[in-house]
Amino acid sequence: MLYRDVIHIAWPSLIELALTQAVSMADMMMVGGLGHWAISAVGLTTQPKFLLMTMFMALNVGATALVARYKGAGDPKKANIILRQAFMLTFIISLISSVLGYIFSRPMVNFMGAESELTLIEGTKYLKVQMIGLPILGLTSTITACLRGVGETRTAMIYNLTANIVNVFFNWLLIHGHWGFPALGVEGASIATVIGQTVAFI
Repeated sequence: MLYRDVIHIAWPSLIELALTQAVSMADMMMVGGLGHWAISAVGLTTQPKFLLMTMFMALNVGATALVARYKGAGDPKKANIILRQAFMLTFIISLISSVLGYIFSRPMVNFMGAESELTLIEGTKYLKVQMIGLPILGLTSTITACLRGVGETRTAMIYNLTANIVNVFFNWLLIHGHWGFPALGVEGASIATVIGQTVAFI
């Protein structure tokens, strides 16, 4: 039945989307013990990061459509060409976005309405680390987008599940400092997120 095929493809995507949001939620929850300023510092970075991601997210929409078209036409060679081209374009775009985001981290956090100098400083630290990891996030999103084009949605779900588990573990290590690791606070939460994304990518 057609509806069963739709559900089979859709349910991993549903979980993936929930897990994508869970990363930021976990960071905000786990820095909450530092104070309200820490939650604000993490929250203020969400929109600037999303803005910098929109270019390669738009590219991925096109990549998914083209891969699906060539897969349906029985032309895997062209589908692979699309994957390689999208991969390269995403790397270039995400690298440029990463550099710009890193340079303008403080103005962006300030523009989002940081209420205190402490929130501004810590939010800037968080966003800078996120910008370092942006190319990895971009490349992963391109791979998973192309996989969706051939009906493979479980890989993205597994990636996000792995990233979340690793993120929570390193949050515990780095926010307050456990097992001899330094207590890095908000910056530690951001480092944990990037570590999680990198481990899942590998």
